[in-house]
Formats: sequence, C-alpha cells, structure tokens
Amino acid sequence: MNWNAPGASLPTAPAPYVSPDPRCGAQERPSESPEEDQVVAAGWHLFNAAQVGWHVRLVDGLVGYDGMCRPTQFQGFVFADGQFAGTVSPAPLDSRTDGVGRILDLRAPADLNGQFVRYTASDPLCCPSSIFAVDYTVDRSGAAPVLVPLRSMRINPS
Repeated sequence: MNWNAPGASLPTAPAPYVSPDPRCGAQERPSESPEEDQVVAAGWHLFNAAQVGWHVRLVDGLVGYDGMCRPTQFQGFVFADGQFAGTVSPAPLDSRTDGVGRILDLRAPADLNGQFVRYTASDPLCCPSSIFAVDYTVDRSGAAPVLVPLRSMRINPS
C-alpha cells in the first residue's frame, strides 16, 4: 500500500523541536537547495547529507533527539525534478523502535533502496529480530512524481 500520492503536500513537522542537550544540534546542517528550503519551511531540521542523482534528491529531517542524541520523529523526503514525491515511511520514525530505517542508496534514475528493522516484544534495543530491505521507485508518468514502495524482503533470518 502506498501512503504517497502525486502532487501531495510535504508534511509539516510534528510536535515542537526538542533537544535535551545542545550538542545534539551539531548533527544538523543548513539548507543547500530549494527542496531543502521546503523541508525547513515545514518545520523540520535537516540532518545527514542529502543523496542526489538523476534529478532525485533525498533529504532527511527531524524534530528532536533522545537523551543520547539519536534522532526522534525523523523522516526521509524524496523530491524528483524539484517536486515533492513522497516520504520513505508513512509516519515519522524514532531511533531504536520498530520500523525504524532509512534509504541506503539511490541506484538509478528512479530507484532507491532502504533498510528497516523489526523488533519483537522480547528483543533488546540493540538487536532487532529482523531487517527488511525495501525497494522504491519514483513514478514520473503522471502530472507529478510520486515515490512508490515496490517490495519488501527480509534480509536476515531470525
């Protein structure tokens, strides 16, 4: 099921920005593109390097940090040809929780690949039971580009 739709608005950041330690903000960076300006205008703080290629730009935004400066309420935003195409997850993610992950690489003009972890109730926070690879494509066939998750595959047995 795809949570992204062609021509959708970039989601606004949830809750107010929280940094328990001023040193956490050292992970953040200023905007370097019009796409990143859109993410900042929606209330997100930029972190990680943007991944760019084939007129696709992946930008990571966050809202806060936990007590060890790990990102909380973060999301990956994908733009194609300068237009917002979608998010990598249906909802913002929190470090060390079920479903957390990120895009690992941009492989071709429209292909992205990510990894996401799955925890069970008995898993320690260091060690999720499963890791899944998710392949995405940027569909440019309509009036606006849209990020489409194609398939998910478990990449480790548990």
